Amino acid sequence: MKNILLIAMLIVCTSIASKGQNKTEETNPFSIVNLPKFYKEKGIIFNEDYAVGIDIKNPKNRFSPTVTDIERAEEIFSNRYNHLQGTSIDVKSSFCHWVRQYIGVVDSNGKRNIIVQLVNNKKPGKINRLLGKGWENNFVVMLSDDFYKVSSRFRIIIDTGEMSSGL
Repeated sequence: MKNILLIAMLIVCTSIASKGQNKTEETNPFSIVNLPKFYKEKGIIFNEDYAVGIDIKNPKNRFSPTVTDIERAEEIFSNRYNHLQGTSIDVKSSFCHWVRQYIGVVDSNGKRNIIVQLVNNKKPGKINRLLGKGWENNFVVMLSDDFYKVSSRFRIIIDTGEMSSGL
């Protein structure tokens, strides 16, 4: 009986090992971008295949934003934030410690949109306790009032320069 169990375990382990060797390419669902011109934290660009757990209005399809797309979205954010929010703050210094998460969406009119989620990382220990380890590499979806105290989401149409707080 011991021999049969040992042989079965050997077959299973060999099968698992051979499948692992056949896997030659692993694609990351995201890439990291650093844009010190706009902020000090990192930005995470999620590719078009990354499954996002939020409801986005009028999506035609998804796309993987380029760094140029992200720079355009950040310029629009910097120029339009005060108008949209009815404030008069220094956008760069106010949001320099906010991690960005980016998702590309083509809307039903064919315009390229970037969903930008900002997470305040001024106190990393607090954010790690609230969101858990590894939160930077996953698009954060949290149904809690506390989450909205430390985050904001915006939809930026990079083809037209428009920006809204709705998804």
